[in-house]
Amino acid sequence: SFTTSCSWTCCQTSSRARKVQQDECSIFSLTRKMLKADVLPEKMIMNIRPYQIEDESQVIALWGGTVADAAAHNDPTLAIRLKMTKDPQLFLVATVDNTVVGTVMGGFDGHRGWLYSLAVASEHRRRGIATALVQRLEAELLEMGCLKVNLQVRGTNSGVLGFYEHAGYCVEDLFSLGKRLYDEEDKA
Repeated sequence: SFTTSCSWTCCQTSSRARKVQQDECSIFSLTRKMLKADVLPEKMIMNIRPYQIEDESQVIALWGGTVADAAAHNDPTLAIRLKMTKDPQLFLVATVDNTVVGTVMGGFDGHRGWLYSLAVASEHRRRGIATALVQRLEAELLEMGCLKVNLQVRGTNSGVLGFYEHAGYCVEDLFSLGKRLYDEEDKA
């Protein structure tokens, strides 16, 4: 039997994503004007940059508070270690005052791009941080030659579907299948 899940893909390339300009340090700063001005504190500056090893404990803590999945292959330390071996520039963090408040991971196999692990700390939600992370990732993928981005949403997380729809993603008529290539007992 098949387990179905929502699979989303980018139906349009964000014009804003094409306009992303990076400085020499690969830090993308968003100021109050670029985000929702009525929500952000006057002086708050949010930076989006590639993950650095010093971010590990903050990222693990963030994921622990936002992404609940006990599957062995979703162990945060393992996920980070594996991601750093393949396209590490597609692992982005959002920081405010040097504190990690958001993450997104991407993947590109030369054919399709994938969006993973979008997470924003609850006290920083609804301020445009997730949107900025997605747009930055889309810009990175586009620069690599990616023409289509896919993502999956767990059935238990359906509350985020409106966010992705607003970002230009749409449900596709397909099934999502997965296979674990390890023995559950070996990972316990």
